[in-house]
Amino acid sequence: LVEPTGPRIPAWRRWWAALRCGRAALVLSSSLAVLLLGIGQHWELRPRDALMAVSGAFLLHPAVNAFAEIQDTLRLLDLGRWYEPDPESCAILEGWVSPRALWRVGAAMLVLSLACGVPLLWWHADALLPMAAMAALAAWGYSQPPLALKYRGAGELVLFSASGPALVLGLSWCFFGQWNLVMVSLGICLGLWTVALHHVG
Repeated sequence: LVEPTGPRIPAWRRWWAALRCGRAALVLSSSLAVLLLGIGQHWELRPRDALMAVSGAFLLHPAVNAFAEIQDTLRLLDLGRWYEPDPESCAILEGWVSPRALWRVGAAMLVLSLACGVPLLWWHADALLPMAAMAALAAWGYSQPPLALKYRGAGELVLFSASGPALVLGLSWCFFGQWNLVMVSLGICLGLWTVALHHVG
């Protein structure tokens, strides 16, 4: 691990890369798809719950990325990508951010995400508990020990579930208080799309 060196890079650009914020657009696009599909079925929108759900999911995404980036570095997985032009895959090794700072920012985003998600779970525990469990698994078990599913061959399954069916069905319930097979199909499609993008990117 090295101290930040090289050309002066704006702080927002370094953190954008380290947290892979561009990939959080997947949460917004999924939210928009759920919104349009529900409205198209003449479902009644619950604005408060919808806003809290989108905010919580959006904040959770970079938190997971931050923890995964740290674990990738500790496991020396980024060494083979040192000379790739895209610094998002090795922000710590490039000296763009320090592991401690990245962990703190990731933890802060996780706390903010929980602040949005816990009230929803309290209000709708019977419906949202399975989706909340998957979100918790993705947030910590994806890259953190003792599970570290990403490094045990189960990373794609977690990505598919958390970014596909669990996300879509959770959003659908928060948005409209219901979901159906159309939403399940959308979740499967978005989950497969997320896994494909993960391999391409």
